[in-house]
Amino acid sequence: MGKNILIVSAAMSFQKSIGDALQLNGLKVTSTTEGFHALSLLEGDKFSLAIVGPDVRVMSSLEVISLMRTKFNKDILPIIRILDNEDRNGSGSKSEQVNQEMFDSLKCGANEAICKPDIRKLVDKVKALTTQTATQTAQKISTK
Repeated sequence: MGKNILIVSAAMSFQKSIGDALQLNGLKVTSTTEGFHALSLLEGDKFSLAIVGPDVRVMSSLEVISLMRTKFNKDILPIIRILDNEDRNGSGSKSEQVNQEMFDSLKCGANEAICKPDIRKLVDKVKALTTQTATQTAQKISTK
């Protein structure tokens, strides 16, 4: 197995369904439910990409992303933030809420912010971002 993907989510069913799909596509997966544990894992292992779910324990998903960005830029560690499809504030204006969450995600450093997608779409995004990152790294090395 080549690329190592970090999944950060308190929802075990989310971790399992996405993790299984990524593994079927030849990717190695490491999962955790807690933000601090995710940051600790990043210190010890090399990851090609992180997927941060809407439900992270101990800290918010935006805090996790911001802290990841203090150590790794977007070229080194792409981050996909998964947004919840539910109207959590009860306003009935889901599209405004989703747009704000997407904006906040990108502002904190996520490469992509998407609503809970079908798994095939997510696998395709992971492959695209990890291939793009590998190509950029190879180009930087060859120009030195």
